[in-house]
Amino acid sequence: MSDFWSNIVSGFWGSIVGIIIGAVITVIVTRIYYIKASRELKDEASELENLIKIIGRGLENAKLFKFKRNEKGKILGLTAVRIGPQNVISEPSVSSPSIEKTDKSLRKGGD
Repeated sequence: MSDFWSNIVSGFWGSIVGIIIGAVITVIVTRIYYIKASRELKDEASELENLIKIIGRGLENAKLFKFKRNEKGKILGLTAVRIGPQNVISEPSVSSPSIEKTDKSLRKGGD
């Protein structure tokens, strides 16, 4: 009878050790993955921030937008939208484009 219980106890502790080892491996692998993904996300966000600044400067230089900035020059918001001649603020008169269902070139499959 002691062999029976010793097999159960050793099997139980073997399972516990296996679960712990599996959990440690999972934590290590996911930590490495998330650190790498976090670095890539920070790099991508930095690139996008720079591109947005460039686009904003271009729109501001073209006198299409005027941005509200803090003392350090960081954009806080949009203060005016300038569209039209002589800085007249106006509403666009062009409607939104729509796609006709009857246009054969736009149908799925090119029929």
